[in-house]
Amino acid sequence: MIKHERKNIEKVIRLSVAFISTLHLSMSTALCGHFELDSIDKETHKIRYNSLPAVEESDALLKGSSQFNSFLNEAEEIVTRYELEPAVGLRLIHRHFTLDEGQLMAEEYDSIDNVPSLVTYAHKFEEAEAKGAIPASWMFSGSSQDEILLFEASNDPAVKTGSLKLQNSPEFFDEMGKILTENNLHHLLSVALLKRDSLVAEESHIYMEVNSRHEQKSVVQIWDGTSDSSNTISTSWAFKGPRQQKCWPIMKCIWVPDYPKGAHRYLLVDHTWKQYK
Repeated sequence: MIKHERKNIEKVIRLSVAFISTLHLSMSTALCGHFELDSIDKETHKIRYNSLPAVEESDALLKGSSQFNSFLNEAEEIVTRYELEPAVGLRLIHRHFTLDEGQLMAEEYDSIDNVPSLVTYAHKFEEAEAKGAIPASWMFSGSSQDEILLFEASNDPAVKTGSLKLQNSPEFFDEMGKILTENNLHHLLSVALLKRDSLVAEESHIYMEVNSRHEQKSVVQIWDGTSDSSNTISTSWAFKGPRQQKCWPIMKCIWVPDYPKGAHRYLLVDHTWKQYK
């Protein structure tokens, strides 16, 4: 009798282990899809990206949100709890340029006129993968499934390091997607890996991005921090952790009102720390 019961217990244990292993494999496979370009539906991505609002439209909508400030507090708590604050922040969702068939926006390091630069432009998926680009920012659908969607990609080494950290914290995306949707900000803010190793600015410097409609490229370079930052739009928010001063580095986008709608001319990342609390 005891021997029979022991066999039944062992059988239950084997079935439980098999079920958990299968569930873990299924969850791991689904999660990995968010961090790889070859799992993206190219046509759906093109349509979705091209339908994104211009930067000034997203900015106006975000400024009209009464939940934004309280949301930032919730987001900070989640990011720091997972110890992701050195790499992870938020980006304002907006369209850089228009994608053609089989393209995505990807960032890479380059030298423009002998100046170190980060350049974002439309790549073929195969070209971006060959250069080592991976997803660097994600949007949430806001549906009942809260699907995680590609925003833009990068091949910066810090993005790859941050991606590995995110893959070890699958629940992080669940929590961020939940609060973005609950605050009705999922269509305005993306979760993003903001840290870059290939172009590092000192605290007295700023990142200035000049967008060329002719070349359809966005070029980020390091400028002196005394540059004029008027007429700017905040387009990213980074969290500093409990081991550092609690403050926000602000990425700003300079735009010219009479410039064609949807083609923001200058983007400024201000690395002068602004006190948040």
